[in-house]
Amino acid sequence: MQALAPIETRTDLQLSDEDKLRIGIAWEALSPNSRRAYKHAWQQLDAFLSSIGEALDTITDSQLAGYLSTLDAQGVAPQRLAWL
Repeated sequence: MQALAPIETRTDLQLSDEDKLRIGIAWEALSPNSRRAYKHAWQQLDAFLSSIGEALDTITDSQLAGYLSTLDAQGVAPQRLAWL
């Protein structure tokens, strides 16, 4: 069994220009349906954070766990959570 690297807690997204380029290339490779699904998922996460007075660029592990717990309570399938 391989040990996982520890999760680094961040207060902002801290993306380098190289990271942004890689994300852009990956985004363009997705089908239109996949793009819509990812966009919708991000919008739902953003709406959840707004409802608790937070924003995507300051999300914490605890807030993400709360969001996932909310989705689980709503019966959202695990595959839907894979993008996180």
